[in-house]
Amino acid sequence: MCESLKHVITHFLTNPNLYTLTSTFSISTQNQVPIEQSFPLTIPLRILQQPLFNFWNLTFHNASLHSQYGSSPFATAVDLWLLYLQPWKLCTTNSNSNSNSNSNSNSNSNSNSSNSSTPPPPPTNNTNKFASIASNLTNTITTNINNVSGRSSPNNNKNPNSNNSFDSSWAPFVKANYHIYVTLLSTFIKRSRELDFSISSYSKNCTLIKKVLEVFTPQVVACLNEEKYDSNGSHTPLFSTHCEILGNTRPPNINLDACGGEVQALMDEVISQKIATVNANSSTDWLYILSFGMLNASGYGSGNRDTKIVDCNLKFMVDRARGVFGMSEDWTVGR
Repeated sequence: MCESLKHVITHFLTNPNLYTLTSTFSISTQNQVPIEQSFPLTIPLRILQQPLFNFWNLTFHNASLHSQYGSSPFATAVDLWLLYLQPWKLCTTNSNSNSNSNSNSNSNSNSNSSNSSTPPPPPTNNTNKFASIASNLTNTITTNINNVSGRSSPNNNKNPNSNNSFDSSWAPFVKANYHIYVTLLSTFIKRSRELDFSISSYSKNCTLIKKVLEVFTPQVVACLNEEKYDSNGSHTPLFSTHCEILGNTRPPNINLDACGGEVQALMDEVISQKIATVNANSSTDWLYILSFGMLNASGYGSGNRDTKIVDCNLKFMVDRARGVFGMSEDWTVGR
């Protein structure tokens, strides 16, 4: 099911019309035409927004955090969520593919015109034709997903407009999905306190939290923190339409700063679990690093390569949490 849902999300996010809608959206347009005509999501995404929000909300609350083999149901749902949150990592690759296909079609048409006297090739077997279409679709989706996950893929063209990162043209998309960003982030943070941060799962689960926080760059956070009310105290048309789409499942409005306490509790949980599991076999220096006394200063621990990677992840998590959730620079984890 999750694999199918991944393909569905990828398919709709790579629709060129999505980038057109969000990049041409403007506040002034909202006041001139009905918001339904200028809402920066395609019709399929408007239809999917409520069920996707409900799916992730229920999964983040209830899915199992553990798995004997592979990723847990919770981690799998988080990966799907991250895919949806970052359309700029998908659409750019798709636009390159479209340009290549257009150039190929142009060259084919030129070739056909120059060889008009050549008889057309015999009709191909339908089974082979459909197999070829399926293969091309699979390759396109795999390329897009590899782009998001960071895996390299052959013949992956460079994005001509950016390095697959958020820019202001995607701001309307982010605002039109406010609760999918902010409310689900709050739910993820709360549930993550139940993750296993003992030695065996420490690096894996720290990496999962780090991947989520990486989405919330200063630019994305600034976009989410923009005013959602007009001068009369009413919701802006964009935010109001988003809430209407969610319908009865719309959650209470929260902001990122309100999640600060949960984030601090999560970071303290990470440290306390780690210390509890290694206390019997650890040196004083190692415990000092774990309690962030040394980590705050340098970001690196002592020992093997895995130790250094985990410490860097932790430092990133703390630094990003300060920026995303408006926490004080004096905040120190584990103290």
